[in-house]
Amino acid sequence: MPRPFADRPLGQLLAVAVIANIGIALLVVGVPPLSVAVRASRATAFECDRESLPSIKPGDWVRLTGCDTDMFHGSALADEDGRRTHRLMPVREHDASVDTPSQVVLAVPTGKAFLEAVTYSSIDGHGDAYGLSDTVAVAIGPLDWLPAFHLVHEQVESGTTDGALVLELRAVPDMRAPAAATGIGAAALLLAGVLLIMRPVVRWWLVGLACVLALASGLRMLQWYADPMRGTLVVREDSE
Repeated sequence: MPRPFADRPLGQLLAVAVIANIGIALLVVGVPPLSVAVRASRATAFECDRESLPSIKPGDWVRLTGCDTDMFHGSALADEDGRRTHRLMPVREHDASVDTPSQVVLAVPTGKAFLEAVTYSSIDGHGDAYGLSDTVAVAIGPLDWLPAFHLVHEQVESGTTDGALVLELRAVPDMRAPAAATGIGAAALLLAGVLLIMRPVVRWWLVGLACVLALASGLRMLQWYADPMRGTLVVREDSE
């Protein structure tokens, strides 16, 4: 039984293998963050009202508009080692009383950068409530369902119900880099397929140049992916 592509030069097969592997690696790196970025760009407007609350499911991206919070209530989440990972801010429908336990809570990861990401749009006349504007978060689940410890100070009420929906503050990711990785990866796989079925004499110095360029692109994307300073959706916990 004849082996497939047995008549292909070894250099051609090696070039196809290199380009195909680079394409697959770029797709693995680019597709997941691109999918998340697309979902984040389509975040649903949420006014913290009870009518819209049942429609929000874990994993949904929401943009808080017209929600209020206050500085008189609050609590925290801690991991199994007792380290605080999130500050919990009760959020309510606009003009709702600050004494009413909230059914929604915004989990702000510890760290100055995340605290600055909360945008306050207004302050009421008494200085009790603070409006939130264009604050993006992801629905995590009910507070009593999370695998974390809920810390409440003995002198400060949490201002939330036990089963309050937890929204974790997130930064909207930039989709340009993962989109570029996905596009280059798809193009590399297409090029590998074309090279594999080509039968005419090929100028292999051009193929070698294409391999070098593809390899350089792949290494650059892997460098971007491994950069700890880039803005990702993964919440980093500060060790105190």
